[in-house]
Parts: sequence; structure tokens; C-alpha cells
Amino acid sequence: KDLIGQATITNVILRSYLKQNLYDQAWQFINKTNFPASVSNNQYARYMYYLGRIKAIQLEYSESQARLIQAIRKAPDVGARAFRIQIVKLQVIVELLMGEIPNRQIFNQQFLQKPLSPYFQ
Repeated sequence: KDLIGQATITNVILRSYLKQNLYDQAWQFINKTNFPASVSNNQYARYMYYLGRIKAIQLEYSESQARLIQAIRKAPDVGARAFRIQIVKLQVIVELLMGEIPNRQIFNQQFLQKPLSPYFQ
């Protein structure tokens, strides 16, 4: 089996569904497929981010938060800055929707200050 190809195609299909706001179809796709366990951290991080987005739309905020935390941990430290910003922005929104106050340290990171400024106040 080509696990790298399978993971990549899964993420491309999910991205396509989410770009078209087809969250129910994306969730059905996730339920009918198995994401390979032993793939690169980059592919796994992207999959967790997509799963976190879907769970947030389904109002399952705790599950969404757990997936977004996994995505942040697996996302590359160097590069992929825009991807990390997307994850953190969604995580902050989910935390606010849960009635929690996001950790202030998140807002102190230089590359996150401008994108997160609307949520800081």
C-alpha cells in the first residue's frame, strides 16, 4: 500500500469538501475511510486540523479542541507559518465558544500577534 499517497489524497479530498462548505460530506468521508497511522507529521497535522474544523461546525467543541491541539503539536516548527496561524485562530475561537479564556502566552508569540489581535481584547 502507498500510505503516503493515501494520506495525501485523503487530505486533498477533505480540503475540497471544506472549501465548498460540505461539512456533512466531509464527515461521511472520514467515517468511511481509515487514515493511515504511520504517515508524516505534516499529513497527520493537516488531517487533525480538518477533523477539528468539522467537529467545531458540529458543535462538538471539546473534541474539536483535542484535535486542534494534536494538529499544533504535529505541525512543523519551521515553516508552515500560515498553517500554524490557521490552527491557533480556530483553537482560540473554539476555546471562546466553550466559555474559556485562551492562554495569554499564545498572544505573545510574535508571528501570532497581528492575526490574533481581534481575539485579544
